[in-house]
Formats: sequence, structure tokens, C-alpha cells
Amino acid sequence: MKKIRFNIIIVIVLLIIATYFFITKKTSTIPAKLKDFAIEDTASVNKIFMVNKENQKVLLERKDGYWIVNKKFRVRNDGISMLLKTMKNLDVKAMVGKAAFKTIVENLAVKSIKVEIYQNDKLAKTYYVGGPTKDQYGTYMLLDKSSQPFIIQIKGFKGYLTPRYFIDEYLWRDRTLFNYKPSQIKSVTVILPKNPEASFKLFNFGNNTYGLEKGLKPEKAVQFDTLKVKQYLASFRRIGFFEFIKDINEEEKDSILASKPHYEITIEDINGITNKIKTFYRPNDGLEDSEGLPLKYDPDHEYAIWGENNDMILIQYFVFDPIFKELSYFKPKFKS
Repeated sequence: MKKIRFNIIIVIVLLIIATYFFITKKTSTIPAKLKDFAIEDTASVNKIFMVNKENQKVLLERKDGYWIVNKKFRVRNDGISMLLKTMKNLDVKAMVGKAAFKTIVENLAVKSIKVEIYQNDKLAKTYYVGGPTKDQYGTYMLLDKSSQPFIIQIKGFKGYLTPRYFIDEYLWRDRTLFNYKPSQIKSVTVILPKNPEASFKLFNFGNNTYGLEKGLKPEKAVQFDTLKVKQYLASFRRIGFFEFIKDINEEEKDSILASKPHYEITIEDINGITNKIKTFYRPNDGLEDSEGLPLKYDPDHEYAIWGENNDMILIQYFVFDPIFKELSYFKPKFKS
């Protein structure tokens, strides 16, 4: 019995070895230039252009140590890092066989993303990214000026790669609203239109000296807890938003913007540059409170208007709670 088991194991091992050498031999006979998808030196990549068959385009460029999209907006670090990592680790899993060849080539011709990669301003590589294989573990790709498509993978990753090559500009945009060190902030103005007495303006004079004024039009200086002022200024690091609002109709948008804002926050930095956001309660969508009564507003999110283009965005309370403060927050604690 033991001898039979041993023989079975030997047969299985030999089959695995034979399969490995068969695949290796099959792919090794393909000219290198036809399967050379990966970019080894991604540090030298300074421009990426992508366009799909609907002529939707996106241009990503590295400028002064960071990336911009379509010459307008700063790029999400996680998005560009993932794309560069993908480009570096592309690996040929298999050549598309004769049976599927015609179908895959036709699909690439009508539905694919053309990717141009530039290193030090020179075009280094162009290829076409198609859809997934049936098992979703590979991606069909074709190098420019080649007629042989391949199934491409990243070793150790289970999934297909097409979603990493996205075209939409707004998906590429950085979602950071505020990212200041306390020393970079000159003043913070917080206005609560529905509660003017809770509004305030906070000054940072440097050298651990601060000022605090009360009201909708700050004029009256008030006493404050210095530690809370420091904590508040430190809260403006890495404040981001959840997503851009793209699926809202104009009537609903106008209705929201016509309402009184919840918060208006303006930061002026030490260079005199201002950064402002207005937030608005978001109508609830069927949620109920602990007693089963419908909530008037979304308990987790608010709408906001931000930036020179008045982009409408969605923010989360758990991110904004540290800067959603009222004047009373800074009230000093007197010893009894």
C-alpha cells in the first residue's frame, strides 16, 4: 500500500515538473520584444497618457516631485503609486492560443485602453489593456505594433488589472482638503450661520502665542485654553474627503446650496493663501434612530463645496469632527 502511494506521489511530481517545463518552453520561444510589458525603472517615468475607444483621455505628469492630472489638479498618491507598481510588476502568464486568438484581438480592437509611458519625456512603451480572462485572474494585453496578445498577471495578486488603468479625471484627483502643520497656519475662521454666537477666529502669531475672537464678524477677544488651541491647529493635518458628487441633479444641488451652511471654515496660511470649505447637512435616505423614527439628516456624511471650481464633495463626520468645533470648545478650565 505504501509503495502504491509513493508511486502516485512520484507521478504527480513528474506531471507538475513536465507542465512547468512545457509552459516555460512555450513562452520562452516568444521574442522578448513581443512580451516586454514591464517598466523596470518607474522612478524615471514622468508622464503617462491613457485613452479609451470612446476617446476619453487622461494625462498624468510628474512636476516638482508630485503628479498632476490633465495639467490642473494634484493626483492621489495612492492611485499613482498603485499604477506605477502595476507597470513595474507586469508578468506574462501565457500567450493567447489559437482558439481564442481572433476573439481576443477583436475585443482589444473595440474595447481597450491605450497606455503611453514616458521616461524622462521620451516615449518608452505603448500597450493596450483589455478585459479579464474568464477566471478573472489574468488581463489581456497587447504591445503596440505587435499582433500577439498575452494574458498578463502580477505574481501573487489574484485578480485582473484593468481597473488600475482608469480614465476619469475626478478619480485621479487628490482628495486632501487640509494638510497643514500648525506653524503653517496664520489664522482659522469658523462660521456657524445657524449659530453665530458659536463662531470664532483663531490667530497663530508664532512663538506659541495665539489669539481668539468671538462672533460672526470676529472683533471681541476672549480667553481660551492654550492647550486646546494647539490641539485644534494640529487637527488640520491630512483632512480629506470621501468622494466627488457626480450623480446629483441640478435641482437637488441648487436646493442644497440655497440652504444655510452648517460650517464655513477658512484657513489662511503664512503666505496669505486661503483655503475655504462650506458644509451642508445631507438629507437622510431612509435611516432611523434608536426609536424607529426617521432621521432628518445623514448621521455619517455631509455635502460640501470646496476649491476654486466649487467642487461638490462628500465628507465624513469621523474625519471632520476634530475641526468641527464651536467657540465654547476653547473655554479655559479655571481651578476652583
